[in-house]
Amino acid sequence: MPILLAVGGSNAIQTLRIDSNTVSVWDKAFQLTVTSLRHNSTLRTLSLAHWTFDLQDKHLATLYLQDLLTHSKLTDLNLTQCTFDLSNGVTMAPTLLLPPLLAPPHPQASLQHHGTHWGAAGGGGGTKMNFPK
Repeated sequence: MPILLAVGGSNAIQTLRIDSNTVSVWDKAFQLTVTSLRHNSTLRTLSLAHWTFDLQDKHLATLYLQDLLTHSKLTDLNLTQCTFDLSNGVTMAPTLLLPPLLAPPHPQASLQHHGTHWGAAGGGGGTKMNFPK
């Protein structure tokens, strides 16, 4: 968590890979992390493979994620084999959760027009997304 908060103030980091089977993120940590990453103007690639996101407030988490994707410079977000637990103990795979959350940065833009790629990455459930530049 401290690493992600520090990345928000960095003007040099372009790629960050912190894959781990032992990271579990709850609402407040998710909000702090996303807010910090939103302010990083150099980060292009972020890999959080195998993380568990235990988010009880689905609506607020959606707003934070949309804000990050709209204002950051991320072009590659790797969520391979991540687990999303969104309140009431209902677990959703990222492939079911993410498509409605990934609106293009500009409402008139088309995902295919910009070459955005959807699909499973790695060996198993998970999603690797490439965003328009």
